Amino acid sequence: MTLKREKRVMLFRKKEYSVHYHFYLCNESGEQFTSTELDEVNLVQVYNQYRDEYSFLSP
Repeated sequence: MTLKREKRVMLFRKKEYSVHYHFYLCNESGEQFTSTELDEVNLVQVYNQYRDEYSFLSP
């Protein structure tokens, strides 16, 4: 499998945030997969944008 990245829009608290979505692409079937670590990378991008938008402190 190959690690890929593409721009996607993710929904968080009824708002859309643009992120660089990380995923694995199966070279044989063309299916996309994520791991727990990649899910966290993707969500951290959304959380950071949300914090910036509402001026919340980072943990």
